[in-house]
Amino acid sequence: MKITLKILSFVIDLLYISSILINQLKQTIMANLLKQTTMANLKLTPEMKNELMTVDILSNYTAGSFRMVVKTRLGMTICDTQPFDNPRLLANPQAAIAGYKRGTLQTVQFSPEGTGVWLTIFSRTGKKVKLIDRTILSSLTVGTINGMFDNTNLYNQDQYSFVGATSWASKAFVDNKVVIDGLLDKEELAELELKMS
Repeated sequence: MKITLKILSFVIDLLYISSILINQLKQTIMANLLKQTTMANLKLTPEMKNELMTVDILSNYTAGSFRMVVKTRLGMTICDTQPFDNPRLLANPQAAIAGYKRGTLQTVQFSPEGTGVWLTIFSRTGKKVKLIDRTILSSLTVGTINGMFDNTNLYNQDQYSFVGATSWASKAFVDNKVVIDGLLDKEELAELELKMS
């Protein structure tokens, strides 16, 4: 009877450890997939490459918390996000810098779950964005820049042309060319639309 209980206890411990390992493996696979998709698509003009320092932090983690440093009339204030808001910000990284009044957001920091260390993923000094995470750059739209960062170095018409941005919904640092069954050209797309109508 005692041997059976010991074996049962050992099996339960083994199952628990294997479930932890499986969850870690899932998180690693998801982080690697996110990293591959964001890194491969990013396009910056040579001027933007010289002006912006990029980091790659968010694509390496699947959980964590955010805090923002915001300029107010009384000085700088640190705003911690609510725990329910962190998954939304990880899924849509642009939202981490898009929810504030124009000119108030100065810094965004991210703390990977269980570390207690704050890593800077967005930093602005005056009218210059100095540092930004590559995952945020890949999800940033022209509308967010035009609405909130139009007086900074992120606002760059050459960059918009470089990626083929045509509206405020276009991505500002990712190629926006429409590809339909191998068609890349606007003229080819117009011909296709004429054939369909």
